[in-house]
Amino acid sequence: KTVYSTEVGLPPLPPQPVERGRPRAINGTVSYMPALFGLRLAGLVAKQLLNK
Repeated sequence: KTVYSTEVGLPPLPPQPVERGRPRAINGTVSYMPALFGLRLAGLVAKQLLNK
């Protein structure tokens, strides 16, 4: 079993000028998603092994 996407990523937005305060942080990837998919796939494998 695999999890993948054929969706093309969006290009980054150009930097915007900062009028006050510090510059806005740019978020990276959603770090919890790989673990979430890993647990989901592990659950599917466990179910398949228990049904055999």
